[in-house]
Amino acid sequence: MIFLIEYNRSEGQIVNSRDFDDSQRREAEDARLKIELDLNSKGVDHEVVLLEAASKDALRRTHRRYFEGLRQILKYPMGIFLNCTRNAVSALPPAFRKAEAMKDAKMLVVPKALRRGIFDHDISDKLVSEEMAERYLEITPPVFSLIPDYQLIINEVEQSYVIGNDFSSLSASCVVIERLLTQARIALHKYHNVINKLKGKDFASELSAIYTDVRCKYLHCGEIKCLRRDALRAVAAAYKLMTIFIGFPEELFSFTGVIPPTCKNETDPRFLEFYKPYYVQEGNLGTPCDLC
Repeated sequence: MIFLIEYNRSEGQIVNSRDFDDSQRREAEDARLKIELDLNSKGVDHEVVLLEAASKDALRRTHRRYFEGLRQILKYPMGIFLNCTRNAVSALPPAFRKAEAMKDAKMLVVPKALRRGIFDHDISDKLVSEEMAERYLEITPPVFSLIPDYQLIINEVEQSYVIGNDFSSLSASCVVIERLLTQARIALHKYHNVINKLKGKDFASELSAIYTDVRCKYLHCGEIKCLRRDALRAVAAAYKLMTIFIGFPEELFSFTGVIPPTCKNETDPRFLEFYKPYYVQEGNLGTPCDLC
């Protein structure tokens, strides 16, 4: 099924919604365009999205923020971060992803030091390019991650890469790889060789290659030839490593509509050292901080 949702971010609630059968895709697209044109003419900043799911119940599980008000989301202790913006984009039909990526990339041109509310209509379209949308879709930050560990880094790496600051994103990624590996070695040293087993042989080889081919080359005055390629390689590795240790990896957690995800093996060293300390109120993780 296809679901059309008009969402008021500031109030945290759905304004309008419609359901369409899969065969009504064109009708759904026309309805979305009509709403967006009407909102733009009135200067109203609402989010309008088309989402696909097997049923409304499935949609509620995968896109919880649309169906629960902000007060309901935030009234519980917060233990993890849920990147629902990325979830929404990835759930769109391929033909719509780039357009949505353009909207999200728009917000990444806003300096963090501005420290005031900015909406996408405040930003000129001239500041966003198709390349930025492509960069946005090239990388995959962890959908879930612990707070506050590494979330600021995840966001900063994403912003730097999307807006074209390749050296900044490459440098930050190399630093976070070394930082997280060091933290993992310290936390998991009593579990012997668990780190390499968790990374897997192929990924361990990729990290080693990045250390030699990227990190050392850029740090020690090596020749810089393919900065964007090297940046993407480092960013992808950093995000993958963060997912393995602090991003609720699928081999350790079950994503069955329960938030937070259910741990499959509570004796796993990663769970014991990285996740269990975040359990609150009789062993349950707090509701995710649904930042979108």
